[in-house]
Amino acid sequence: PPNGDDAEEEWPQQRWPPDLAYPEVPSRAACWKGFSRLCAITPLISLSIVCLVALSTLYFGWVNPTNLRHHSRIEMVAFCTEVALLMWSYLTAVLRGPGFVPSGWEPSKQEVRDLLATSDPRPFMEVEPAAQDLLQYCEICRCFKPPRAHHCKECGRCVLWMDHHCPWTGTCIGHDNMPAFVLFTHYVPLASLHAFVIHAEIPIRLGVLWYRNQASAFWYVLQRIHTVVGLSLAVVSLVVMILVGSLAFDLHWSLSNNLSMVEELVVDKAKARRYDSKEAKFVFPYDLGERDNWKEVLGRSWRTWFLPLKFDGSAVWPTLREGSGAFDLSVETLVQKANKLSRGVAARTSKAFDGGSGRSSCCYWFRICWRYGCSICCCAPACCDRRISAEPDTWMLVTNREGGWVKAQLLRGGPAGTPEGPSGWLPECCFETLDEEHRYEVPYQNLLQGTWEVDPSNANGEGAGVAADGSKPSPSAPSAEPRRVRVQGPVARAAYSRLAFVLRPEEKSGVSLLGVPLLSVDSIEACWGNGEVWRRPPQPLPGSAGKDGKSNSVGGGALRQRRPIED
Repeated sequence: PPNGDDAEEEWPQQRWPPDLAYPEVPSRAACWKGFSRLCAITPLISLSIVCLVALSTLYFGWVNPTNLRHHSRIEMVAFCTEVALLMWSYLTAVLRGPGFVPSGWEPSKQEVRDLLATSDPRPFMEVEPAAQDLLQYCEICRCFKPPRAHHCKECGRCVLWMDHHCPWTGTCIGHDNMPAFVLFTHYVPLASLHAFVIHAEIPIRLGVLWYRNQASAFWYVLQRIHTVVGLSLAVVSLVVMILVGSLAFDLHWSLSNNLSMVEELVVDKAKARRYDSKEAKFVFPYDLGERDNWKEVLGRSWRTWFLPLKFDGSAVWPTLREGSGAFDLSVETLVQKANKLSRGVAARTSKAFDGGSGRSSCCYWFRICWRYGCSICCCAPACCDRRISAEPDTWMLVTNREGGWVKAQLLRGGPAGTPEGPSGWLPECCFETLDEEHRYEVPYQNLLQGTWEVDPSNANGEGAGVAADGSKPSPSAPSAEPRRVRVQGPVARAAYSRLAFVLRPEEKSGVSLLGVPLLSVDSIEACWGNGEVWRRPPQPLPGSAGKDGKSNSVGGGALRQRRPIED
């Protein structure tokens, strides 16, 4: 924090760190966390396998060789270099960590305004979107997620540029340790191949003895303990080479497209969703081309392509391809989650469930088996995923079912309320009924469905362009023609905007869009709190045509039943 008398006033505006860049000298807590990750069971197993294979290779190659071929000292230096680079990359990936989003992180309004000005200069509804309309919010970490960040349930933190959680490193693979992990997956097959070639001389020597009918020598060599160990480690090196080599092959495709494993699922869902809704094809905003994609991950210096050195790179706002926006991926993720919630069911609990304490004790699982049945404890959600607690007579939003368990989230305000808090699993028998007829919907969602035209006379009228927090809109010229807005499910999209936004339930107005409350809505008109009026486009009457042969158009209906929204 800044020093001086006005430190308290300057601190909220500085937003340290500006790009979530951590200090060059790691803190004591960061060093302890890295050391604790290294002392976990899976990293210790990985290090033990590497050390055993390396020592065995040196023994059979140079200390006690089989004499089938000569191994020079240059080859020994090359193998030791491969192992050293392998260990350096692995330790760097474990100790450095993936890079986590600091608790309470939120982009500044000026930062959001500048990013929107370059990607989507004309604001939707003439309102500046807030951070909650552009970025995901993590209820567990209490912070907003940067576009390429995701929450890891194993680490319990939001990870920058998360690819996957690797059990053999004991941590996630993210922005900070991705270069070291990529080098590790390439050095392992190289060193394993070298070790397998040297260990393969043992079965070759046994085969030669058997072919020459030297049975006594064959059984003498085979019964020696170091021969059995060598044969076992030859199989281990071969298996490791195949498994890690296949992972390196998959990483080649991911790095060539600058696409993580988590983002691959988001992109596949985006393509399917936009195909069904007849929208423009989704373009991944961080695909810069194969060569630039590799530079974005491994750096632009040749040293970082061979050594696990740290380089400067933006973890929050990565480099974008031409024509893409900084919030394209995060907004698409918000839209997918909103559609998933709209497919959920609002249900009320009838039994209490404790999902937050004693999950590792035998008494806890015995109580679960006694109350809910033994089959409940054998399902994957009970062992792997997060569980939540629930009290009787509580409304929850159920979004998934699996093996007697349901994934749910608390609904604040009844069956049509606002989802809040983290989602988790609990037994299906805790609910009264899961009726498909009680589909979750945002208030007035059905009335808002379809295509609307924004009246140009009211688009920039009195009160227009003022968001719920009092912020003013960016200047834009009024359109001479009505602007078209399409509402499909809980998502609203304008024809002139590249971003789609989600309808959010509210206690006072019932529903809001970009923080603007909905004042009234009926079958042909919707009035918003910023003065903007949406009207249905005129529809032609069936069987009516004018003199020129074209159909005449009238309003959307003769009967107008207006539904004002109560305060």
